[in-house]
Amino acid sequence: MNFFKNLLRLGRLKFLIYSSMSYTFGTTICLSLGYTQLSLFNYIVGLVAVWCIHLMTHYCNEYYDLEADRANLSFTKWTGGSRVLVEGKVKPETSIGLGYILLFVGIGLTMIMPNKSASWIVTAGLFFGWFYTAPPFKFNYTGLGEFAVATTLVFLVPSIGFALQAGEVLAPILIILLPAFIIQYNRMMIMNLSDHDGDVVVGKKTVVVALGPEKAIKIYGLGHIIAYSLLLPMYLFWEVPGAIVSAIALTIPISIWQYRRIKNGGYKEKETANSIVFWASTHSILIIITAYVGLIIHMELSDQFSLLAFDRVNILFKLSAIPPILYFVILFKQIMMNEFGKEQSTVNQTEESKEMEKSTVAA
Repeated sequence: MNFFKNLLRLGRLKFLIYSSMSYTFGTTICLSLGYTQLSLFNYIVGLVAVWCIHLMTHYCNEYYDLEADRANLSFTKWTGGSRVLVEGKVKPETSIGLGYILLFVGIGLTMIMPNKSASWIVTAGLFFGWFYTAPPFKFNYTGLGEFAVATTLVFLVPSIGFALQAGEVLAPILIILLPAFIIQYNRMMIMNLSDHDGDVVVGKKTVVVALGPEKAIKIYGLGHIIAYSLLLPMYLFWEVPGAIVSAIALTIPISIWQYRRIKNGGYKEKETANSIVFWASTHSILIIITAYVGLIIHMELSDQFSLLAFDRVNILFKLSAIPPILYFVILFKQIMMNEFGKEQSTVNQTEESKEMEKSTVAA
């Protein structure tokens, strides 16, 4: 049982909530545009494909990032890997083996996709996921890791959900996700900022390592300004509904709060580092979730959809409104665990860091 628990811990299943929400958002966009003949089978096949991509990336990344994780003495609950391989609880070969199995399952799923658009998008997701740390491309070792993650989670995953139902991809729908793409890119910079020292030791050239922490933090702040500045032209010129724009704008206070903490060096302090990376991850998915909620509100205000009606289309509408509610319940629990349990987490992390430092010195 401990072995299987460690396998699950190795897969970092808590992150699947991000890809699941992003995927379902793509399906809901499809419904909002009038594609009312949604297929449950297609939805399930697509969700399994998305999970394969996400889990495959984790297992592959744990294997190829092992030396960087060993050198990382400032890890948090959200960065520095799962620590399962570092602690020797599972063999590295097991991790990469699981990665290969999920890769082959993902390739198999591309062959049964109902249309070529979905098949090609899943293939692209597998490509970015596998080569995130695997040779020869090793995106996260050459300054392209942030771009690979943002492209996959924000653009490709929702597009899979859309393409599986609509049979095509409409590029204009991706405009809604432009702020989310920038915030996700910045989120990965913050994750890599926490891993900076260990990455330098093993020669891992992320954007943060290439630019240095100070410049990276400035770009982080500039990126958030650009992301939220896009909301006005999205509404005025690109016909994005006001409900979506307004909902996304509600996350601005998180952006300001996070930047101030990072600018003041909070990522260097053990008592706040875990909180910073937690909220960086939460902020990135909240952009999509708030856009999702805004879309639900926009659909409710239209003549076609109503949460109070009970015909087939509106039952689908009700089902599409469930995921954001579930996410906010999970988010509340995560906040309670990560913010109010921060002190004990810091103690445990400090003790583990000391043990890792002793092991490194001994080696």
